[in-house]
Amino acid sequence: MTAADIAAEMAITVADLNEYVFGLIPTQVAGGGRTSPPARPGLQLIRS
Repeated sequence: MTAADIAAEMAITVADLNEYVFGLIPTQVAGGGRTSPPARPGLQLIRS
């Protein structure tokens, strides 16, 4: 089920639905969806 499905069921626009639930659930943002590579942790050798 998508936000569009819920909005259609409630007979409102997706924009209106997003306004009603802003901050309560994650919403999609149109865009490229690119992610950056994960940063490698700084590891150190510890001698005992």
